[in-house]
Amino acid sequence: MRNMPLGSRFLKLNRYIAAVFIFCLPALLYICTLSPTVSVGDSPELAASAFTLGIAHPPGYPLYILLGKGISLIPAGDNIAHKINLLSAILGGISALFIYLAITEAIGLIRKRAAGRTSDSTSVRLTSHVSQYDHVPTFLGALIFAVSPIFWSQAVVAEVYTLNAALFTGLLWLSLRWMKNQWSDSSGSRFTAHGSQVLYLISFLWGLSLGNHHTMIAFLPVFLVFAGIYSVGAGLAPAQEGQPQGLPLRLMSHFSLVTLFFLFGLSIYLYLPVRSGQNPFMDWGDTERVSGFLEVILRKQFGLGSRDYSLERAMAQTGYYLTLLREQFTMPGVFLGGIGLSFFIRRDFPASLFTLALFLTYGIITTLFLNPPYIDLGAMDVMVIPSFAVFSLWIGVGLLVVYKGIAAIFTKGLTIRKERTIVIIT
Repeated sequence: MRNMPLGSRFLKLNRYIAAVFIFCLPALLYICTLSPTVSVGDSPELAASAFTLGIAHPPGYPLYILLGKGISLIPAGDNIAHKINLLSAILGGISALFIYLAITEAIGLIRKRAAGRTSDSTSVRLTSHVSQYDHVPTFLGALIFAVSPIFWSQAVVAEVYTLNAALFTGLLWLSLRWMKNQWSDSSGSRFTAHGSQVLYLISFLWGLSLGNHHTMIAFLPVFLVFAGIYSVGAGLAPAQEGQPQGLPLRLMSHFSLVTLFFLFGLSIYLYLPVRSGQNPFMDWGDTERVSGFLEVILRKQFGLGSRDYSLERAMAQTGYYLTLLREQFTMPGVFLGGIGLSFFIRRDFPASLFTLALFLTYGIITTLFLNPPYIDLGAMDVMVIPSFAVFSLWIGVGLLVVYKGIAAIFTKGLTIRKERTIVIIT
């Protein structure tokens, strides 16, 4: 950073400051509105399980229990429930930070693609002028997600959904970062050591996320595509010194490491039989037994929900989800998200397709799969939070498009004062 031009250093410093604020502002907001004690639903059970290092209802939530126990040891106050609620506030701030980083990576992808399209006037406008205010749309996109009503409601109580959001947004950010490093250069594709490290981290984080909530299984199709493309591409690329020679060996090497990191993350479930063997106060399912362990982690007692599908029911569920989306972001927010998605699709189709697949999977498809009856539709609100995170990314891109579109009108006489005014209007 010391050898960078002054302007670049200033831009980098601005982004670091924005990243700190995008964690602190939502976290402070959640702390100020934090539930002072246990709440309704699973909150009492999860707080008690964390405090006693027990085992909660299936699938046991070992990752949440261990994190909750850690924060309960803070030597301040004696209200254990309030301390464990604090974990959700911190994880909410982390989720907003990851969305900020994901939007930054998405914009970086768009700029890399646009750099090779000099005939595209919109792309040129987006890339030709990098401003000290470019972090503002990404900041706002993350903040919009942070204050969306359903996510906010979960960030102030002892629940597993903010941890799930933090893990999902972390995976979203890392996936876009991997795409930018691996697929957005002028040579078409390249496979670097940094790209390998990011992919292994994605694999580990995905395995770890399954130790919190099973909805992260829905990330599997996208993950397999990423791992498959990477492994085949890395196998076809020229071998580097120290790498196994020959296509089969090199493919097996990459696949083995990806699998190893995934299993390392998934090993969080070993907590269940180890702790159950010590007979904790809360010991759901007696998981020291193989049959009990499998019943808990596979959630056998819950089944798969109603399989009573009908077109009328599916239309009601889809309509409910779309209404829910509008309630989180309002109509101007939905409009901005649409602008961001359409621009993203036209500028970087593979990355936009990836985000669209995640949005549909964790939104409408999840709603249809859960298939709640009309009177219980509200029970699935928290399950679709990851789709709101993806939509917030599109809003961030949409805000940048609007900001750059207005700024392009004043390109010739654009001063710092004018640009500041444009940012405020946007």
